[in-house]
Amino acid sequence: MVAGPSVINLLALPGLKIKQERVLHLEQYFEQHRPLPSQAKVSNQVEVVDVLDRKTGSQYIFR
Repeated sequence: MVAGPSVINLLALPGLKIKQERVLHLEQYFEQHRPLPSQAKVSNQVEVVDVLDRKTGSQYIFR
């Protein structure tokens, strides 16, 4: 299995202007319902659901 792009990599996209040293990763999980064949290809998609303005910065909600 090869790890996909992390949220930190996604936040580095041009135009977002996010300081990575100020990013706090709160929660992430992966649920696997059955074994995968060794030749299986796994991919993921990330979508920004909401951006919340906080006193000390912003909170990005991904799905």
